[in-house]
Amino acid sequence: MSNYIDEFEQAKLNTGQIFFILLSLIPMCFLFPMWVVAKFIYEPWVDRLAKIREDLPEIPFLERWPIDKATQSDDKEVNENSVVYESTPKGNVVMRFNSEDEVFEYWSDSTQLVYKELDVVARKYVNLFCCKDVYIDRQAKQTEKFHKERIKYLKEKNGEVEEEEEDEDADLFVKTKGEKAKEAENNYVDDRGIIDLNKLLSVENANRFKRLGKFNEFSGWNVNKNSLKLKKEIPNISFSSFKNMLFKTD
Repeated sequence: MSNYIDEFEQAKLNTGQIFFILLSLIPMCFLFPMWVVAKFIYEPWVDRLAKIREDLPEIPFLERWPIDKATQSDDKEVNENSVVYESTPKGNVVMRFNSEDEVFEYWSDSTQLVYKELDVVARKYVNLFCCKDVYIDRQAKQTEKFHKERIKYLKEKNGEVEEEEEDEDADLFVKTKGEKAKEAENNYVDDRGIIDLNKLLSVENANRFKRLGKFNEFSGWNVNKNSLKLKKEIPNISFSSFKNMLFKTD
């Protein structure tokens, strides 16, 4: 009987052994749930998002940030600290709006950016800062002007058609007034010509852009030198001097 008791006493764990066993179980209590979440929740969700992105069509750069999605906020004003960043096909651009000069100022390494590409960055600006009123929709103005000129042209063309004398007996396939009007509308651009069409698409008001420098020359990337200068100009004073300044009376 005493032999069994001795074997039981020897099999008992001491305090140090119990401590290290518990210490090794604590990490397992954290690692096992993390492994379960990563394996059965996170990885399937990442794969699902990757498949969704592959299925989505890529939006052409010139069609990004449509202006009809922009809004106007009454309680939000834009200033020189309101800037946007955009990666264009010709390089990175950072842009802000100068309300005094009513011009979009930008910094970019490229000097080959065309109006349409800068207009995309401007649309992003007004979309993010809810300031649609500062943007001039040049395309809408061009479309409006084009339709007005087209209607005017068709009216003049139809007037000429009505004044023409047609011999119905000479031609059995004489075009009706509606057919001639449709033909005139289809040939509208060809009749106007390329030079005249460029004049037609020109509008008086449009967004203005001004390049202020290269991308890394934007002041927002640099440390505020004025604040550093002020810190250097502050003299070191002792506690007694500070106390005298604090309780100084006139």
